[in-house]
Amino acid sequence: MFVLLAILAIGFFAYMVWRWNASGLRRECRWRQSRSEGGWTCTYCGGHVAGEARPNICIRDL
Repeated sequence: MFVLLAILAIGFFAYMVWRWNASGLRRECRWRQSRSEGGWTCTYCGGHVAGEARPNICIRDL
C-alpha cells in the first residue's frame, strides 16, 4: 500500500512540474484587452500583442 501511495505522489509531483514548465505564462503576467489599440497589453511589462485571442505566453521571454 505504501509503495502505491509513493508512486502516486511521485506521479502527481512530476505532472505538476511538467505543467509548470510547459506553461509560457509567468506569475506576473496580467493581460488586459485594449480594444482601442486592437490587442492585449501586459500590465506588468507593458508588452503588446495584436489580435482577439488572449495570449498564453509571456512575450518577455521571446
